[in-house]
Amino acid sequence: MCRLKLLLAVAGVLSLPSFLAAQPYLVKDLNQTPAAEIAESYTLKADLQQNVLYFAGSDPAHGVELWRTDGTPAGTYRLTDVCPGRCSSTPQSLEIFRGRLYFSADDGFSGRELWRSDVTPGREQRVRDICPGPCSSHPGRLKDAGDELLFTATPKDRRQLWRTTGSRKSTTPVATLCPVFPAEYGPECVGPFARLGELVFFLASSADFQTQGNLWRSDGTPEGTWRVLPVAHSQPVPVGDSVLFWTEEELWRTDGTAGASVRVKSLREVVPHQPYVFWSRETVWNGILYAVSGDDALVRSDGTPEGTVRFHEFPEPYSAEPSVSIGDWLLLKVAKTSSRMSLWRTRGIAGTTEEIFDVGEDPADSGYIADIVSLGDRVVFRVVRTARTSNELWVTDGTREGTRRLEVSAPYFYYEQMVSTGSQAFFRNGIFDHGIGLWRTDGTETGTYQVKDFSAGPGSAGPLVQVPLAGKLVFSAQTSYTEAPLFVSDGTAAGTHVLSEEGSWATGFARVGSRAFFFSFEGSVAPGQLRYLNPKGLWRTDGTAAGTAQVSDEIRVYRFPMPFGDKLLFGASLDDRIDIELWRSNGTAAGTRVLKDVNSYRSNIGYDGACASESSNPGPGVSLGSRLVFAAEDGSNGRELWVTDGTRAGTKLVADINPSRSPEKPPGCRDQGDDGRRDTGVSSNPERFVRFRNGALFTADDGRSGRELWRTDGTAAGTRRVKDLRPGRRGSEPHDLTLFGGVVYFIASARGAGEALWRTDGTAAGTVLVHDLAVLGSPSWARSLTVSGGRLFLVVYNEVTGPELWTSRGDAGSTSLVAELRPGTLGSYPQDLADAGGVLVFAATDGETGLEMWKSDGTASGTGPLGDINPGLDASSPGPFTRVGRRILFGAYEPVHGRELWAVPLPLP
Repeated sequence: MCRLKLLLAVAGVLSLPSFLAAQPYLVKDLNQTPAAEIAESYTLKADLQQNVLYFAGSDPAHGVELWRTDGTPAGTYRLTDVCPGRCSSTPQSLEIFRGRLYFSADDGFSGRELWRSDVTPGREQRVRDICPGPCSSHPGRLKDAGDELLFTATPKDRRQLWRTTGSRKSTTPVATLCPVFPAEYGPECVGPFARLGELVFFLASSADFQTQGNLWRSDGTPEGTWRVLPVAHSQPVPVGDSVLFWTEEELWRTDGTAGASVRVKSLREVVPHQPYVFWSRETVWNGILYAVSGDDALVRSDGTPEGTVRFHEFPEPYSAEPSVSIGDWLLLKVAKTSSRMSLWRTRGIAGTTEEIFDVGEDPADSGYIADIVSLGDRVVFRVVRTARTSNELWVTDGTREGTRRLEVSAPYFYYEQMVSTGSQAFFRNGIFDHGIGLWRTDGTETGTYQVKDFSAGPGSAGPLVQVPLAGKLVFSAQTSYTEAPLFVSDGTAAGTHVLSEEGSWATGFARVGSRAFFFSFEGSVAPGQLRYLNPKGLWRTDGTAAGTAQVSDEIRVYRFPMPFGDKLLFGASLDDRIDIELWRSNGTAAGTRVLKDVNSYRSNIGYDGACASESSNPGPGVSLGSRLVFAAEDGSNGRELWVTDGTRAGTKLVADINPSRSPEKPPGCRDQGDDGRRDTGVSSNPERFVRFRNGALFTADDGRSGRELWRTDGTAAGTRRVKDLRPGRRGSEPHDLTLFGGVVYFIASARGAGEALWRTDGTAAGTVLVHDLAVLGSPSWARSLTVSGGRLFLVVYNEVTGPELWTSRGDAGSTSLVAELRPGTLGSYPQDLADAGGVLVFAATDGETGLEMWKSDGTASGTGPLGDINPGLDASSPGPFTRVGRRILFGAYEPVHGRELWAVPLPLP
């Protein structure tokens, strides 16, 4: 019925008479194939009491968000839209506490922080912005500890233990545990929490990150949190009234009280031939710890010396892993060889360990047991046949004769662990180019079926990328899983058609005069595989089919397009990701070539001493008329400010803004001698260029003042820092440089927490604070400075209002919140701000509808929604918005046509 209503609503909009202006309407359904995109679904947390699974799933309008399922289609739905619109909050570390779901998520404004949901759609709430502003505290290891929820977080540079009962006030730090890992390893330096009564136990890394060697306990208070032992080798496991853990040579137990740590038994007493601890996954069954040692011995312990014994040994080359229990038996996955696995059972005493299932001795039938879960009186497991690249679902009652394959019509099971909610198990199933859905099983054929097909529904065209050109919109739109031709539209169905089938999967549009350059790809896919996009080189278009052509088919990498007069300058390479240098093009094959090899050095790329040309990675930059300034790396000075007049000789370093040197010598090449470099320059990384008067403003870090605002006229003498807004090495980090009223406005953090609105005329004296953007004393952070209707608009985030729309005429008195579109602390998340003939259009949510199209003239009364394309809490996620003649064109989603091209006529009401 809902689908029928929406069809009628869309049909009604399409049939509206022309005098009913300013209503969004579907321009054309360009992709009429079924959806074939991969919709992600990651299992997260099972609620065994409710027999419900909470997981992260995605759809075309909401990105990866939190979902729930009870195993029925009607009971499977999205709970949150933490990052409103197509962006993904990617929920992680889910825990159930006092009937609510707590998880870490990124809303796109406050970074990855702690959130909660009362399991009602649209009722999510940020608990606290622990690392204020856009930085992330990366909450993890969430654990229900009875009276409080404990978790780890990183507000600065050290991992801390935190606690909460669900309110912002109750969310406080407990203890500092360890330094965070280097960025490439992520922030976690704390092991999983093990709960024992009202205490939690965990391991925290040493300062050198080499071992997780410090065993901690906590009752959720600072005074009740301390290090129990300095050395531990395995995760603590609750057994009875204590936790058991191994040091490198001994088994210990503790109840967490001071001086109560007791040595149980030495490793050599249990496993004489094993010199060190190496355990597979440990399992507690009937109050006994079961584990498999490194020499494939089965070990059990009740926490006493006499109850810690080896009771079975597998012959070489067996290896085993205790998995799940059923009745009086504990089941183990046992690997006989690298390609052959079997299922065993044991009662945990000598003489009771026996095999009940073998994947097969024939090499054609070899494989492994991928995962295994309990459903009470039965166990289901998945067998992956490696030789045939196929998957099978099996069930067992714990006996050889009661183990059989389920004959279900699901030929492909995705490689991901099944999760049991008690009486049913869930898993992903599908093929890449046909979508991946959520399935469930209760261990029977009739009870095994697809719960949710995340790829079901209409195919979406996009648009993928778009650019206004010659009074029309040129864009790339997907018409099938592998095809995305180049289109043009004037905002009408008749005026929307294909420009080029060959110029497909366009990206990187750059307007140069009456033409636009772009890079093209060709989509291809093998059955069951992910789509692959193969580069098709540089293209150009004037908005007509005849004027759309390939410029060069040799270029495989295309970055930072920079219009310069009647030419395009850009970073490019003839090889994937290697030797990206400065190129230029006049739109012809003959006129497309390398302008200059800015970085002519070669270095070791780490493959058996192999060498390759280094890249200068030119860009971004901005034209100053007869010259263009840009950032580039020359291999000697770091990434610094360069200038070009369009010739090789006229392309040169302007200034080494950061003169510091790194003592590291570049990796040498086996096939060449010493290149003369003893060190390398530290980069100032110029970026955020905006043309201003006879030069340009940009940001850079000189190594002493942090990232600040700079000015250049393209000469060394004319390049200088405008003002040190935040003295010291941290810098004010200016961004959103926007020309308005003859000066440049920007956002920067000059002192303390938060950011403020500033303006500059390019001089130190003329660089002044406009407004601190604080709300009730709470600091704010801002983005998306946009000029419309003689005003500045910006999106301001703080913990009082959440992200909301602000406006300014350039002074403190006129700088204020436009309207609290979504009252409360969550905010309306304005995004995709664009001018529409003197009126601002943008996407936002008021909490009653999902992310939809809005407009504003800078006043509360002149701010309101422009229709509800996807009714209710579901979002159409409109944007980006591009003005073309008397229309605003944009992409939007609704469940009848998918994400397609929509328009709204001007003027807006």
